[in-house]
Amino acid sequence: MLKKFLSVALVLLLGAAFFSEAFAAKEVKKIKKAGMKAGMKVGMTVEDLTNPVWAATCNELNKLIKAEGGKYTILDSKGNPTTQISQLENFINNKVDVVIVHAVAPSSVEPTLRTARAKGIKVFSWDNDLKNADVVWLIKNYDLGKAIAKTAADWINTKHKGSCEVAILNHPELPIIKERGDGIEAGLKEYAPKAKVVAIANGLNITQAMTQMETIFQAHPKVKVVACIGGNLAVAANEVVKATGRLKPDIGIFAADASPQELEAIAKNEAIRSSIIITGTPKTSAREIYGLIKKLYEGKPVERNIYRKFFPVNKDNYKEFI
Repeated sequence: MLKKFLSVALVLLLGAAFFSEAFAAKEVKKIKKAGMKAGMKVGMTVEDLTNPVWAATCNELNKLIKAEGGKYTILDSKGNPTTQISQLENFINNKVDVVIVHAVAPSSVEPTLRTARAKGIKVFSWDNDLKNADVVWLIKNYDLGKAIAKTAADWINTKHKGSCEVAILNHPELPIIKERGDGIEAGLKEYAPKAKVVAIANGLNITQAMTQMETIFQAHPKVKVVACIGGNLAVAANEVVKATGRLKPDIGIFAADASPQELEAIAKNEAIRSSIIITGTPKTSAREIYGLIKKLYEGKPVERNIYRKFFPVNKDNYKEFI
């Protein structure tokens, strides 16, 4: 009896699956007949998906693409240029409609992207002004660095009468991030000239940044302000501050991204005091990316250079973004 029931169930399931596929195929035919395109096929390669803001934005983008019947593949290059080139080649071989690239080493991906565009694939560049891209989604990184420095300097001038020891967590291997770090240094000199930068360390991800921050505090126990190029580094610094018993009202960490973890720390009155939000939340960023790649896919005109807006989030306005 059980065997008979299972056989009947299997037939029903196969029938349902066949009907579903047939229905989907029929709908696609309708779309094509009406002169519209079916859902787009998107391939995306990101420098490092341990970055919570990048990961959250990609997750939101996935929802938007799939909601309209598209296909979305997101790959983590883990900071490896060779891996990223291989990922892009796979996207080309799989005949995606749009490639989104968050380049590890911008010059290294140019030849592969040139091949992609020659095959009719549209290219969206996240953060880098790549020659072989149809749209570049950019940040004025030097200006962003100065904006981070301004939030840090306001803290220094208020809490430390303009003078204290400062550490900077940077990642100068990436040209665009180096620009941001340069902006932080220039901004601190301009807005808090009496503050002393005693350490500049390289941090790529949370684990590396935590190690760097521990070393900085051992060498410079009087550091009261940490300026970071990104939110993941701010989160790392905040964890070290708490773990080493340094969480006091006069210590402050400042960065960009305004990730959920940063906002949570601000809400709890931890060491992260402010972060610069870029474009908006991961949801608003994903909507902007989706709108642009959809226009590319549909052959509509799109401005090539899109500059993202940014502004500070702190204890006064963080609730708007949680």
